[in-house]
Amino acid sequence: MNFDKIKAAVRDLDHDLLTLEATGDYARAKQMLDQLGVIRPNMQKALKGLDDIPVDIQPVFVTANELAPQP
Repeated sequence: MNFDKIKAAVRDLDHDLLTLEATGDYARAKQMLDQLGVIRPNMQKALKGLDDIPVDIQPVFVTANELAPQP
């Protein structure tokens, strides 16, 4: 991670997300999700390393469960 560039990168990402929300540009949102919504191998490896860490708190996402109930 390049800490010198992260502030600008987050600002730019926020700008893009808020613009998509404001304009309702579904095609661009889908394109952005297809491009950025990917767990790359390095991240998958890092996440796999967390598998054995115990979780003491199980969050309950009430609104999410109402909108998209899990079977």
